[in-house]
Amino acid sequence: MPPGTASAQVAVIVNRSNPIQNLSLSDLQRLYLGQSATFSNGARVVLVTNPAAQGRFFNTALGMTDDRFQRHWMELVFQGQDVTPPKPIANGEELNRFVAEHAGALAFVDLAAVDPSVKVMTIDGRAPSDPAYRLR
Repeated sequence: MPPGTASAQVAVIVNRSNPIQNLSLSDLQRLYLGQSATFSNGARVVLVTNPAAQGRFFNTALGMTDDRFQRHWMELVFQGQDVTPPKPIANGEELNRFVAEHAGALAFVDLAAVDPSVKVMTIDGRAPSDPAYRLR
């Protein structure tokens, strides 16, 4: 990235009723790679992707390209695994509304698109405003 160019922050969001405040990066990876389908409290997760932020998220959180992420999920489905692929929602307003209406929703979005209807998670105890936040 050229000097002086600001990088948009990616925020991980959940439904406001979700009691979980923090996810480890490894938990986030397990969820988005289909290796786990529940939060640590046992609640079922509904994964959501945001095409506007997924390149940054897949790269920083999962170490994957968009194409590799899509192939990974196709392989899981093809192998007959009991998984539900993430639901893509492109519009930030629609994404916030979906997360606000679904107790188990887990999504990522540009921090600037987050509204008060959802809760921003910390990752490894760090908020998006923290310089050491892992999803920059």
